[in-house]
Amino acid sequence: MCGIAAYLGTEQAFPLLSLALEKLEYRGYDSAGVAVVDADGEIHLTKTINKVESLCRNDSGITMVSNVGIAHTRWATHGSPTLLNAHPHIDCDKKISVVHNGIIENFVELKNQLIQQGHEFASETDSEVIAHLLEQQMKEGLDFERAFLTLNHSLKGSQAIVAVNASKDPIICALRTGYAGGLAVFPDHKGGAITSDLSAILPFLKGTDVKPVIAFLEPHEMATISSQGITYKDENATPIVKNLISISLSDNVVEKKGYDHYMLKEIMEQSDSVLAATKDLIDFSSLQFKNENLTLLGNNSFNKVLLIGCGTSLNACAVAQTYFEELANLPTEIYSSSEFRYKKKFVDDTTLVIAVGQSGETADTLSAMSEIKSLGARLVTVCNTPGSQADQLAEESYFMNCGMEVGVASTKTFISSLSILYSLAIYIGSSTGYLTEEQVKHNIGDILSLPGIISATLKKSDSFKVISDHVNFSNNFLFLGRGNNYPIAVEGALKLKEISYIHAEGYAAGEMKHGPIALIDENLVTVAIATNSNLYDKMVSNIKEVKARNGLVVALVNESNNSLDNEVDFVIKVPEVSIHLAPIINVIPLQFLSYYIALERGCNIDQPRNLAKSVTVE
Repeated sequence: MCGIAAYLGTEQAFPLLSLALEKLEYRGYDSAGVAVVDADGEIHLTKTINKVESLCRNDSGITMVSNVGIAHTRWATHGSPTLLNAHPHIDCDKKISVVHNGIIENFVELKNQLIQQGHEFASETDSEVIAHLLEQQMKEGLDFERAFLTLNHSLKGSQAIVAVNASKDPIICALRTGYAGGLAVFPDHKGGAITSDLSAILPFLKGTDVKPVIAFLEPHEMATISSQGITYKDENATPIVKNLISISLSDNVVEKKGYDHYMLKEIMEQSDSVLAATKDLIDFSSLQFKNENLTLLGNNSFNKVLLIGCGTSLNACAVAQTYFEELANLPTEIYSSSEFRYKKKFVDDTTLVIAVGQSGETADTLSAMSEIKSLGARLVTVCNTPGSQADQLAEESYFMNCGMEVGVASTKTFISSLSILYSLAIYIGSSTGYLTEEQVKHNIGDILSLPGIISATLKKSDSFKVISDHVNFSNNFLFLGRGNNYPIAVEGALKLKEISYIHAEGYAAGEMKHGPIALIDENLVTVAIATNSNLYDKMVSNIKEVKARNGLVVALVNESNNSLDNEVDFVIKVPEVSIHLAPIINVIPLQFLSYYIALERGCNIDQPRNLAKSVTVE
């Protein structure tokens, strides 16, 4: 979602901030802007409702000498994507500029109050309220830094805020309240930088011999960057000392490597994802777990497992429910983070909570994690981002290690998540003695075989395209699955609606007669996941019910199955694996189906409309 960058130092600010914004583009945005303070202490703004690169064609931000500025990529929440609504925002006197992630829940009340005090607003956003609040506080006698600290108490909701004042000796202030995206502070000897994403720190590291260390702001903490360095305070204005964390960042440019889209590249990388995700957990030469990286799971006795996530991560949780129930013999619940955070919670120190998310910055998941931790449950996370807020909140983190996923629609991180969750379930089953040593080695061997099977499935992409060419006429799709393929039906529908903007629903096949069957006709495409399982015959019955109503059916079956070749309109064939690992294989043709349909329709595959890679607001 929204991205933040700020810089105060000895280099030209605008080029560095522009590069930082380019690093933030993958998160999704609909507008962007930069504010810099010149040597005379005046603020200059440049904004765009196009790509970040278009900022560089606007002379207002480039020609002046300026060593301080703030920048932002916006994903619209309050107000449409226009230049006026784009960040940064300024106050009436053009003495303060602000960028903001989050939603101000009491902004209407604050805006009305400020209007009564004589403030004039230029935008429709809630974020502009912050600039005018600071202006008002300074009119009432507070300096910029103390005025900024009052935001802790005046704003309701979760926020990440950075502001700069117009002065010949300007300062930058940053503040977090709740979970609206993180803020990482990078100090150097004459100032520093702040970003909402570690990748955006990279432009500020070039040409320095400063050891790359980062401080992460916790909720209600403030950082102030001046030419003298960086200071930190808590919400009571008490100075605090932050732990500086050494970081290892690679400036490898994420390239498409000859593919037309990042999404296609990331689908094709999935044969590498399984072993990358599990290499920290399993020694594949001995088929043994690395106990030193699984201390929390190995040293505790759990009575139940709770899996939480959003979007594709929630679908991974739904698949993994079966893993923990059948391999670890533990009752397992799954919840959407956005729902779980508002319900009564039955967790304690015998509950293992696993929070899943590729970015580690999803607001709903972070809020749920924070509350879960306060209730004493044991908390771990599966994510793709070391140093993320989820990583910091969790007692133990299991990283996907699959490299940056640029496409907004998650693909390889789904398979990475499932690989880790499957491994964790086996480990718990092994630790408790529920699984025999022979069963453990057999299941680990199945993991080891997956890369080759995934590669074989990826090689079928041309056949998947042929089928997509026959069904892309439809504006309505129904995906059906049973057992642990039901979440794959939901994931297939999610991918299709995300990138092709087609209405698609994922349903448990046994529920078809309880509503969806009313929609079936020759214009509805039904994708039925019918790979081998103990529910295969029931799935075939569902397929026949669709065909009896003139529905068009695409059946996903194993390569050895020819029984449906003359019963359905199109057949997708995939290699056969164990029932537990079938979802990992079965999702791949559905990813391709979505990709090729979106391609045919001319959709923006890597950055679909209205979607963001990291959802940092509710």
